[in-house]
Amino acid sequence: MGISDVDPFTRFSLSVFGGFIEHNAVLIAAIKEDLKRAGMHLTVDEYVSTALMTSLLTPMMTAPLAFVVCIALGLFISTTVFVTLLVGITTAALTLSFLYFYPTMKAESMKKSIENTLPFATIYLSTLAGTGMTTDTIFRVLADFPEYGEISREARGIVADTELFGLDIATSLSRAAERTPSEELKGLLWGMRSTLTTGGDLRSFLIEKGKGYMNNYRRNIDTYVEELSLFTELYITAVIVGSIFFIIMSTIMNMVGAGSGGFMVMIQNIVVYVMLPIISVGFMILVSMISPT
Repeated sequence: MGISDVDPFTRFSLSVFGGFIEHNAVLIAAIKEDLKRAGMHLTVDEYVSTALMTSLLTPMMTAPLAFVVCIALGLFISTTVFVTLLVGITTAALTLSFLYFYPTMKAESMKKSIENTLPFATIYLSTLAGTGMTTDTIFRVLADFPEYGEISREARGIVADTELFGLDIATSLSRAAERTPSEELKGLLWGMRSTLTTGGDLRSFLIEKGKGYMNNYRRNIDTYVEELSLFTELYITAVIVGSIFFIIMSTIMNMVGAGSGGFMVMIQNIVVYVMLPIISVGFMILVSMISPT
C-alpha cells in the first residue's frame, strides 16, 4: 500500500511523524507482527503515525470539556488549570496506550473466535472432503458460511489467493497459515497442505483433527465451569457478604458512638456506590477473560 492509497488523515499523520518513526523503529517493531495477525491492512509506519496523531488530538476535545465543567462547578482558577492539564495528559496517555495494544487485543480476540468454532468447522470440512470436492472448492463453500466467523474470513482469504491471484492451493494454505493469529488453525492448515502435497487422505486427516479439537473444547468448557464456580463463591463470600458485614458493623459502631457518624456514612457510601460497582465490573471482566466461548 503506497502513501497515495491511504486516507488523508493517515497521510497527514505519516508526514508529521514519519521521521520520528524511522529513528525509533526498534521500539515499534513488535507492532508489525500484531498488525499482520490482526488482519489490519496498514504498515507499521501508517498505524503508529495515526495512533500518535490521535493521541495528540484527543486532549483538544477532553481538556476544554474539563475546563468548562470546572468553571461550572465554581472551582478556583488554579484548580481548574490543574484539572484541565491532568485530564488532557491522562486522556492522551490512555488513548496512546489503547492504540498501542489494540492490534494485540484484536489478534487475541480473533484467535479466541477461531478456536471456539474450529472443532465444528473442521468437522464440516471433513464432511465436504468426503463428498469428493477439491480443496479449493471446499474453502469456497466454507467462505460462504458466516456462522463460522473468523474461520470463514480466513477461508475467503484462501479463495482470494487462488481465484484472484492465481496461486495454487498449497501456496494459499501456506499464506493463510502464516497470517492467522491461531496456532491451532495454523497447525490445521499446514497439516492440510502436507496431506495434499504427499497424496494423503484429506478426509481422514480432518476427521482425526476434528476429534482432537472437540476433545480440547470439551476440556476447556469443563475447566471454565470449575473456575467459574470458584470465582462465584469468592465473589459472594468476599464481596457480597463482606460488604453487608461491614455496613452492619459500621452502623453498630455509629449507634454505640465508637466513631464519627458523618465519617462512617461517607465510608459506607464509598463502599456501596464506588467500591462495589468497581469490583463487580472487574469480576465481569475476569469472567469474560477466562471464558472459552
